[in-house]
Amino acid sequence: MRNKLSTLFTLVLLLSSQIWALAQTIREIEINPANPVAGQSFTVTLKGDFPSACYSLNYVNATISAGNYLDLNIQVNQSAGPCAAVVTPFTFTRTFHGGLNTPGFYCLRFFGGLNVNTSDSKCFNVLPPPHYGTICNVSFPTIYCGSTVSGNNNFEPNRLTYYECEYGDRELKSGEKVYRLEVDRYTEVRLDMKILDNVDLDMFLIKEVCKPNQPYYKVKPYDCLAQAKINPVNSKERNIEINLEVGSYLVIIDGETNYDRGRFTLTTECGYRDLCTKAAIVNCGDKLLNQSTINGRNDVWSYTCGTGVFESEGNDRVYKIKLDKPTKLFVEMNILSSGQDLQLTLIKGEICPDLYREVHSVPAEFCLGRSPESGAKSNRRTILQDLPAGTYYIAVDARMAMTQGNYNIFFQCDPVPCGLSVVPSVLDFTSAGGAKTLTINTSRGFSTYPTQSWLDLSPRSANTGGTTKVSVLRKSDSGSRQESITFTCGTESQTVLVTQAGSCKPNAFFTVSKSTNQVIISAPAQDSSTYSWKFSNGQTSNKAVDTIDLLAGVYRLCLTVTNKCGTATSCQLVRVAGFATASDLSSLERPKLSQARLYPNPTNGEAFVEFDLPQAGRAQIQVFDLSGREVSKGMSLQLDKGVNQTKLSVDPLQRGVYLVRVTLAEGSWTEKLVVE
Repeated sequence: MRNKLSTLFTLVLLLSSQIWALAQTIREIEINPANPVAGQSFTVTLKGDFPSACYSLNYVNATISAGNYLDLNIQVNQSAGPCAAVVTPFTFTRTFHGGLNTPGFYCLRFFGGLNVNTSDSKCFNVLPPPHYGTICNVSFPTIYCGSTVSGNNNFEPNRLTYYECEYGDRELKSGEKVYRLEVDRYTEVRLDMKILDNVDLDMFLIKEVCKPNQPYYKVKPYDCLAQAKINPVNSKERNIEINLEVGSYLVIIDGETNYDRGRFTLTTECGYRDLCTKAAIVNCGDKLLNQSTINGRNDVWSYTCGTGVFESEGNDRVYKIKLDKPTKLFVEMNILSSGQDLQLTLIKGEICPDLYREVHSVPAEFCLGRSPESGAKSNRRTILQDLPAGTYYIAVDARMAMTQGNYNIFFQCDPVPCGLSVVPSVLDFTSAGGAKTLTINTSRGFSTYPTQSWLDLSPRSANTGGTTKVSVLRKSDSGSRQESITFTCGTESQTVLVTQAGSCKPNAFFTVSKSTNQVIISAPAQDSSTYSWKFSNGQTSNKAVDTIDLLAGVYRLCLTVTNKCGTATSCQLVRVAGFATASDLSSLERPKLSQARLYPNPTNGEAFVEFDLPQAGRAQIQVFDLSGREVSKGMSLQLDKGVNQTKLSVDPLQRGVYLVRVTLAEGSWTEKLVVE
C-alpha cells in the first residue's frame, strides 16, 4: 500500500511540473508591422498562460547576437501568494523605438523562463528603407483652420535630421509626423500641440518646400517660418502664433532623440486676437460683475496717451460701446483683487477701420484718456468724458505681466447726479467703545473701501438710493491713528476722517482729477482745519475742494493743512497734457531708474544684469514666471556708485519666458528673459 501511494505522489509531482512548464508557454507571437523597414519602430506582442495569478513578466533587455537573432530577456517573476492554481492568460507587448538599423532576416529567441509552443513565426524581415532623403516622397494628411487631430510619430522614419530655426540649429533624431496646412485667407494662425506621453516633441512650421525631383532633408532658415514655444504654465504644451497668407504650409512634429516618440493632439485655430476683434460689446447702463483678466492674453502692448507711453505686459480685456448721440460717458471700475493695479483706457473707434488690420498698440491720435495710476492706494478707476456720437473702445490692462485680477465695471451715459451726502464728516473714537454710525444719502447707491486694516464697515456699499446707516467698528483700541474713508457714487465722492484715541493730526493727502479743461483738487474734510494750496505758477486756493483752470504744462502742487494738532504738507507733480479730452494727469512724480540692461537674451546658461548707479546703495534682483510666482531665490546686493554687473544663473529654470525685476532706492525696472 505504501509503495502505491509513493508511486501516485511521484506521478502527481511529475504532472504538476509539466503543467507548470506548459502554463508558462507563449502560444501566440505577433510582430507589427510584420516586416518593418530599417529604422522603423515595431512592436512584439506575446500571448500565453501562467499557472496562477502569482506570476508576472518583467522586460530586462534585448540584444542582437550572431546569426541575426533578436534575443529577448524577459524574466518570469513569482510572488509569494497565496494564489489559486488556475491557469491565467497573459499578454505582453514591447515596442522597439527606432527599430533595427540593418536590413536582414531576424529571429526571436527568449530567455528568462518562457517556453514557446506555437506555430507562429518567430522570424521576420527587416526591409531596406526607401529613399527617405526627402519628406516630399510621402503623402501628408491635410489640416485646416478649426481642425483638431490626434497623431503620433511612433512608426515614422527619420527623414528630416537638421533644423535651422529661430531658436538655433538643432539635430533631431526621431521620426517626424508631417501635416499639410491649408490657409484660405490672410489670418493669424494658432497651432497648439499637447503631448500625451512622457516624451520631448518639438513643432515647426515651414514653407511648402516640396518641388519635383528636388530632395529635402534639412530645414533651412529661409524655409522655417516658426518654431513652437513651450507653454510656461504647462511644459507638455507647444504653441505657434503667426500671420499667414493664403497658401499651403507644412507642420512638422519631431523629437529630440530616437526615443522621443509618442502621442499628441494638434489644434489649429485662425482669426485675429487683437484690440479690435477681442472686444466685447456693451451698452449704456451695463453693470458687469466679476470680470477677470486672469487666464487671459496680452494683446494690447502699449498706449501713447498725452505725452507718455504706457507699456502694458499684463493680460487685457476690451469693451466696445456705440453712442448714438453726444454723451457724457462715465466708466467706473472697482477692483476686487487686493493689490492688483488695473487701469482703464478710452480709445477712439476709428482705430479699427476693418478686420484685416491687427491693432496691438494705441497711438496718441486714438487715445482719449487713461485713468491715473494709483497703485494699491485705491481700488477704484474712473474715466469721465464728453463724447460725440460714435464707437469707442475701453481697455482694462496692467503694466506688469503678473498683475491679474477680478473687477466690476459699469458704463453710464449722461449719469444722473447722485446727490451724495455723508454725515458726520469726522468720526472720533476718543475712548474704548462700540461702533459709530455714518448716515449716507444718495439717489442710486454708493461704494467705499477703507485703505487701512483697523476699521470694519457694514455695509460697504448699496445698490439702490435712499438713506443708509453705515456702522464703523474698530478692530483694535490700541494706539493713536487716523484714516480717511472715501464714499463714491457715480462721479461724486465725499471723504470722512476717522480718528482714534484723540488723534487729530492734520492729513495733507490729496487727489487730483480732471473734468473737461479744468483740474479738480480735493483734500479730505477735516474739522477745524485750514487749507493752503500753492501751484508752481503762483496760483493758490484755500478750499478743501476747488476747481482750477490750468494751461498745458507741468506744475508742482503743494497742500498745507493746519489744525490745533499741528501742520502737514504734501506735494505732487501735476502734468496737464496738451490735447483737449484726455485724462492726462500723472498724479505723482516717479523717479527715473538708472540705465539697465539684461544680456544675453535669449540665453541658455547664464545672464548678466548691468545698471549704472548715481550713488552707492542696495539692489534687489528677483525672477518671476508669467503667473507672478517667484522662481528663484532673490538676491540683495550692496552696490557701488557707477556701472555694476551681476551674474544671474538660469540653470535651474526650464525653457520659457520669465520676468527679471531690479529694485533700487530710485525705482524698479523689469525686463523679459527668454530661457532656451
